[in-house]
Amino acid sequence: MRTQEIEGVCRLCHRHRQLKDSHFLPRALYKFCFRPEETSALYVSDSATWLSSTQVSQHLLCGECEQRFNQNGEEWTLWHCYRGKHFRLRQLLNAAQPDSVSDTMRLYSANDIPGLNIEALVYFAISILWRGAAASWRFRRDEIDGPIEIGPYQEPFRRYLLGMDSFPLNTAVTISVANFESPLLRALKFPQGSIADGYRTFLFNIPGISFMIFVGKKIPDEVMEFQAAGPGRFILLTDYEKYLAADIMFKLKTAKSIGKAPKLALWGGTSV
Repeated sequence: MRTQEIEGVCRLCHRHRQLKDSHFLPRALYKFCFRPEETSALYVSDSATWLSSTQVSQHLLCGECEQRFNQNGEEWTLWHCYRGKHFRLRQLLNAAQPDSVSDTMRLYSANDIPGLNIEALVYFAISILWRGAAASWRFRRDEIDGPIEIGPYQEPFRRYLLGMDSFPLNTAVTISVANFESPLLRALKFPQGSIADGYRTFLFNIPGISFMIFVGKKIPDEVMEFQAAGPGRFILLTDYEKYLAADIMFKLKTAKSIGKAPKLALWGGTSV
């Protein structure tokens, strides 16, 4: 059933418009996370685990800004993330020559890879964190999270997403691509933040891709040098999923289960 639009002020463009039912993470991602026998996605938080077919959304953006997000980041990112039979971003990286290789990762510059739209990935990452900062989000009937605290960076992020300003100062985005033909894990991991000395980090994952956003005046030099939004336009092919899977499996075993308990297994889903 089509969700009814309501009138209000769009959080991005600040104009009074008809507001769409906007998703925190794009709606298409949910079907990438279904197990073959389920029609629910796995949610994991610090306090609970649950399976749900309910999508996290609210009336936040006007139709024009929804389309802006789709065209500038979502469409390319979702077409190239892990989708079942296809993992186009990994294929692009495997066909290219890395700048650096170690036992656990390969570093690539998008400057050397035709067809790799690193700007779309960066825009997508900032748009997700901004959504988390722009409003509180209801994950379950009794659980509301946010807004995410990003301090003075919320307005520069908004202006960047509108195309009014260039990429914000004192900000970095690192992007890691899973180095597995079929990624180990399909779960929705919404942005989670941590505080370091002089900067903050925010991590979220979609199938096959991990995004980390740094904000602050003391971001480490090595992060700034090898980030996706810098001159080198770098992206990593790594085994990050091993550590993410271990963390989520620990939470599945120790956190409270709500509703139908998720099975303690990692899975792939239906091909799309």
